Amino acid sequence: MAEEATIFQRPQIGMETVPGTAVAANRVLQATSIMPQINPDMQIFRPQGYKLPTVVVPGKEWTTAKIEGALSYNEEPYLLQSLVRSVSSVVNGTGFDWIYDSNTSGPDTVKTLTVETGSSQRAGKFAYGLVNGLTYKFSRTNVTKSGSMLGQLFTDDVSLSGSPT
Repeated sequence: MAEEATIFQRPQIGMETVPGTAVAANRVLQATSIMPQINPDMQIFRPQGYKLPTVVVPGKEWTTAKIEGALSYNEEPYLLQSLVRSVSSVVNGTGFDWIYDSNTSGPDTVKTLTVETGSSQRAGKFAYGLVNGLTYKFSRTNVTKSGSMLGQLFTDDVSLSGSPT
C-alpha cells in the first residue's frame, strides 16, 4: 500500500438508502474535511505470574471522524440530514429551500452516509456515517463548522467511487 500526504486526500459521500449498506460516494465535498479514525476495543490479559500482558483479544471496531470546514450551501443539507432529520428540498423562484423540522416528541428519521476519503493512490471508506454533532461559528469575515460522526468498520485500500459530482 502506498503512503501519501494528507493534502491529496479528499472526502466523498453518498446517501445510504438502507442504513449501514454502503453506496457509491458520488458527491465530492469541497468545503468540508472528514478525517476518519479507527477505534478498536481490545481486551488485554496479564495472567498471574507474568509482568507483561500475554494475550490481546480483538473485540469490536468502529470509526469516528472529525468534521471541519467552511459553510457551504451545497454541502450542509447532507450533513444536516444525517444530524437532524431527513427532509426534501422545496423549489422556490431562485433555487431550493431546505426545511428542518425536528420531531420534538419522538425520534427523527435521519440519513446515514457512506464516506470515502483518499485519492487515486490510496483510499478508505466506511458505511453508516452518522453525524452526531455540528458546531457553526459566525464572525464578520467567515462561517466555519466543526463536528463529529460515527461509522462502521473502516475499510482501507479501496478505490474511490468514479465520476463524483
